[in-house]
Amino acid sequence: MVNQEALLDVLSKNHASLADYPELQEYLARKNPKVAQYSKAVREGQFTSQEYLDEIGERLNWIAYELQPNIDMEFLVNRVASIVGDDINRIKTLSIEEIGADYLSNFLTSLDTRYMQLRRLNLAIRF
Repeated sequence: MVNQEALLDVLSKNHASLADYPELQEYLARKNPKVAQYSKAVREGQFTSQEYLDEIGERLNWIAYELQPNIDMEFLVNRVASIVGDDINRIKTLSIEEIGADYLSNFLTSLDTRYMQLRRLNLAIRF
């Protein structure tokens, strides 16, 4: 016999393990009191869902910025330099197409790899 509530609580804390079960992820999210607080705040006009998403994007930007010194970014520097040369202000206007999806994919993969390395290191240090 399995305590379903306890099982759902454990699963809700590890969303990555539910990648193949989007309906279960959604169900668990709806049951989370913090998600209910978010939904209520949007309904009451405290902020919009787009403002919330913008805040998430801003935090992800900072996380990428914090990880960046630990990543070999020469491939991206060379790509951008090949487009803008010495016009540093032009960098702010580059589109995904100009940079290239393959370069952005490589960058994101590098972030992921470095994060996982740091995470493993932190876990190893705890023990």
